[in-house]
Amino acid sequence: AVFRNDHIFSLTPYHADGTMFSVAEAAAALQQVLDMSSSVLEEAEEPSISVLTSANRDKWAAVRTDMMERSAVNRASIREIETALYCLSFEDASPSSKQEVAQLCFAGDGRNKWFDKSFTTLVFDNGRGGCNAEHSPVDAMVCVSMFDYVVKRTRDKVILERAHVFEPLPRSAVPPPTKLNFELWPALSMAIETASVELTQLINDVSVRVFKFKHFGKAFIKNYKMHPDFFVQMAIQLAYCRMHGEPVATYETGHTRAFFHGRTETIRSCSLESVAFCKAMADAATKPADALAALRAALTAHGEFAQLALSGRACDRHLLGLYIAAHFSGMTPRPAIFTDTAYKKSGGGGNFVISTSNVGYTPLFGGFAPMRKDGYGACYSILDSRINISTSSWNTCAHTDCQKFGEHLVKALIDMQHLCIAASPPPAQGPSKL
Repeated sequence: AVFRNDHIFSLTPYHADGTMFSVAEAAAALQQVLDMSSSVLEEAEEPSISVLTSANRDKWAAVRTDMMERSAVNRASIREIETALYCLSFEDASPSSKQEVAQLCFAGDGRNKWFDKSFTTLVFDNGRGGCNAEHSPVDAMVCVSMFDYVVKRTRDKVILERAHVFEPLPRSAVPPPTKLNFELWPALSMAIETASVELTQLINDVSVRVFKFKHFGKAFIKNYKMHPDFFVQMAIQLAYCRMHGEPVATYETGHTRAFFHGRTETIRSCSLESVAFCKAMADAATKPADALAALRAALTAHGEFAQLALSGRACDRHLLGLYIAAHFSGMTPRPAIFTDTAYKKSGGGGNFVISTSNVGYTPLFGGFAPMRKDGYGACYSILDSRINISTSSWNTCAHTDCQKFGEHLVKALIDMQHLCIAASPPPAQGPSKL
């Protein structure tokens, strides 16, 4: 499914005999979409049907059922989108920075995206690109791996075939895309308007910031015999404690791919050891060797809990299963553990103040909204000589600021580097193998 100017097209990128389109044929087909979207836009503007997919799940489910039952045209168009391999959106913005790209990929203006789909590639008018992913069907790393592959292949082609430009083909060389139409009625138009207003409010409430940390990367960290991911997690702990004066429940995504159909488990980054490290860094009287020892103890504790999570021996998914079982069995009152204030304060029930995710050792930036209104999102990727970071916060919370949090995180990383160097001379640096 291809989106442009609130119009949706179905494009089949292969011939009747099953052969895939060539690059030139794919370009010709996509050019047809651009041409058709411009011509129909001149005739009449269409409401953004896709904005309905941003609505509350129950509301959208009711509207979708009504659309499917009342109109064969709508039913056919929705099925065409929902059975598409994925979505491609040609955006009319021209972002000039990674910051702008990040904000637009998060939701942009909310148009031209079918949010129910797990992966939408966004291409902007100036050639920049990104993706909007909803990873209920798969772990986020599946989306990351796919997009990373596309980026690397594109760069390889540019390097190897820099002088190669294919001859444009006439439109008749490929079958035309099919414009997907929708029938409207007053209640449906009102639902579109309501969803648009609510989405605009949501978009305006979320701030995203990106930081390209160039001081060092995984090569430096590994030379000190530390795990790069654990190192960044402790920097996040230090940044929050410095900014807000206390430790809080922190979520890191852990995978359980060792198990059949394994998805995620929570790695709890805030520990007694991480708190001790933050206190050591806050005390000017702490000797570098002692602070480094506290850091290593925190890294060890984090690694041990991470191993528990990855091997199916953590607590959060187990507790979630018990909560769901209690809910569907109609237990009243709810089990006391789920109503205890300690459960919420520890992050239970979706209450982690800091939500974090490592999107691997790729050059990509990722991001997401915070779990709580008074929380932060922190996403990062770790390369040999740099770390890509994105932070997020809700604008309606007066106590959080993702720009300042990102700056504190950058400062924490630099201070931890200085700590390592001050406590012991840097080892001979070799190539990173991770």
